[in-house]
Amino acid sequence: MRLRLAQLMHQHHNLLILDEPTNHLDLEAKEVMEEALSEFPGTIIAVSHDRYFLDKLFPVTYWLKHETIERFDEGYSTAREKSMNSLKQIE
Repeated sequence: MRLRLAQLMHQHHNLLILDEPTNHLDLEAKEVMEEALSEFPGTIIAVSHDRYFLDKLFPVTYWLKHETIERFDEGYSTAREKSMNSLKQIE
């Protein structure tokens, strides 16, 4: 995994699309991936259930709900809180 990630980082891509990238990784491998991704100069689109990973690496969060896209200029946890608060106000 580390070798493949290192190869990808040196191929001059400007977009990475990741689907559950931390699944089945041990803590050390997650840390290596997080460090490598934090140095990636391009755009990263990721889908993950790993809240820590999302909060650590992604300053912008998009919610897909009811066939619309909502943008939050903050990490996952803050975006989730704002989204939940906006749902409570509707009720």
